Amino acid sequence: MLGDELRLLYTADFGSSQYLTQEMINAFAAAELPTQLISDLSALAMHGSELVSLRYFSLDDTGAIRYLSDDDVAQAPDPLSGRVKKYRGLFANAELQFRKPGGRIQTHRHIQVNLDDNHLNEDPRVLRHLEAKRPIAAMTKAATYLLSWNAFSRIRDYLTKHVVWMVSDTTGVAPKWGKAAGFEYETYGSFARAYLEVGHTISADWHGEWQAQTS
Repeated sequence: MLGDELRLLYTADFGSSQYLTQEMINAFAAAELPTQLISDLSALAMHGSELVSLRYFSLDDTGAIRYLSDDDVAQAPDPLSGRVKKYRGLFANAELQFRKPGGRIQTHRHIQVNLDDNHLNEDPRVLRHLEAKRPIAAMTKAATYLLSWNAFSRIRDYLTKHVVWMVSDTTGVAPKWGKAAGFEYETYGSFARAYLEVGHTISADWHGEWQAQTS
C-alpha cells in the first residue's frame, strides 16, 4: 500500500498530487517506520545512494545531540500495541549517513518539532541546536506561509539572523522582514498572489518584489 502511494506521489503532476494527500497520510499512518524516515529512505533509493548508518537521537538542554542507547530502543513500545504516538515520538529525530557508491559520506538529520512561538518558548532546545551552527544555508518550501505569521516570529528571526543564502517559494521569509535584515532577493518566474488564502495578507509584499525586478 505504501509503495503504491509513493509511486503515485512521485509520478503525479502538481494538480493531481493535491488529491493524494489524504491517501498518503493514511498510508504513512499504517506504517511501522516514522513518516519522515520513509520519505528519506525512498529519496536515497531514487537518487542511487546507499545508506551507511541510521541513528536516532534527542536534544539535551543545551541543544546538543544525544543518540539513543540500546536500552532506549529496547524500552520502546511495540508499534502495534496502540501506543503509536509514543513510539513515533521516540524515533522522530533520525540521522542518516549515506553516499553515492564509492563517494564521500554525507549526513542528513531530521528533527521533528513544532516551530511556533509558544512551543519554542516552552522548549527552545532546537533553537539552541541551530544557533550553534552559526551561518547557514536554508530552504523553505510549501510552508503554508507560516513564516509570515506573528506566531512564528522566533524561527523567522533565527533565519534572518543566521542565513547567508536561501532558496524558497513565497512561503519563505518575505521581503518586509528579509530586506530589513540585509537580505537581497532574486525572483524567478511570475507571481500574482498566494495560492493559499492564508498567504493573501503577505501577497502584496511578494508581488511588489516581483514587479520591482521585472519592470
